[in-house]
Amino acid sequence: MAHLIFDIDNVVDCRDCILGTFKDEYKNALKQDLSNECENSAKFILQKNIIWGDALTLKRVDASGKPIIFSEWSSVNGKMMKRRDFSFSQMLDCSTEGLPLLSDLGDNVWLPKPVKEFPIIHYLRLEDAEEL
Repeated sequence: MAHLIFDIDNVVDCRDCILGTFKDEYKNALKQDLSNECENSAKFILQKNIIWGDALTLKRVDASGKPIIFSEWSSVNGKMMKRRDFSFSQMLDCSTEGLPLLSDLGDNVWLPKPVKEFPIIHYLRLEDAEEL
């Protein structure tokens, strides 16, 4: 059981380290501290993208046993964000279905389909979209 505790601690430490770096860079760039709302949004993004998973089973290593899901975050008009969730298993399956898409160089293009799309929302309210 100690092995499980060690691994989840690594995930928490990783999130904390990235958040600390973000806070430092924010303060250096903007000469002010991060607001509570902005910090909460950053924590939410890290919670969704720094996860404890098993790449062999493609599932989370927690009591839920859910598939590994990663979130893509896109900026829309500055302060608005768009979130799309993708399953890790689908990201590994880069087969092309239907008519092939080709890049400018003539290579096949693989476009994964999101398992869920969220409405565009202000970056300080990212968690609110979870409830919609």
